[in-house]
Amino acid sequence: MEYFPNGFAVKGERLYFGKKEAKCEDRTFAQLAAVASPENAVKPSPQAAYSMYRGIDSFGTIRYDITILRGIPFGNELLKTYGHYHPQHPSGHDFCEIYEVISGTAHYLLQRENEAGELEDVVLAAATAGEKFLIPPDYGHLTINAGKKPLVMANLVFSGFASDYSLFRTRRGGAYYEFADGRLAKNKNYSGDFTLQQTNAAKWAAQFAISKKMKGKSLLELARSDISIFDFLIDPSKLE
Repeated sequence: MEYFPNGFAVKGERLYFGKKEAKCEDRTFAQLAAVASPENAVKPSPQAAYSMYRGIDSFGTIRYDITILRGIPFGNELLKTYGHYHPQHPSGHDFCEIYEVISGTAHYLLQRENEAGELEDVVLAAATAGEKFLIPPDYGHLTINAGKKPLVMANLVFSGFASDYSLFRTRRGGAYYEFADGRLAKNKNYSGDFTLQQTNAAKWAAQFAISKKMKGKSLLELARSDISIFDFLIDPSKLE
């Protein structure tokens, strides 16, 4: 499958365009310290934990990104992204996003709040190379590198909004922490009668009609052949 536009390639733990590294935004260990478990004694560091290469290709108002999480420890936790929510579309639902694992193993942590601000649904889903994972409307999310090697992901998302990281910062991370020894611990900064549902990318995709249109091709190939498949990224009410 084709994952990178012409001229782009991953070398080591970085994305290059030709001989130069592509433009990116690094998230450092010093920044991630704000969302670390209280049990995690990780030391703040300016070292890059993961890199976001946004808009390396675009299809109208939908952009194509690459994110690379390093294959290095995050204290006694598994390395993860900061976590964010999407703003609300005029339809009344938050915007969607869709990911694809290019290499490595990902755990996607999803969480949805009710009108009272309490969590009512929390999901941890595993995905491996070649699998796609949909972030449906109204869910906040973060990604965990569940392997020992770098995690390389692609994603498609509407380019007309900025993600909101504030709740994850205020609550010191997502609803659960995943540790290097396989343990999962609830984040006590969240309220609500919620339990963790564990699943995998295939089972999660089965509930969405769009999954049938995405078999056999990468996100990049699908976007190039028919970007209208992803109209739900612009208007979440179109998600089937």
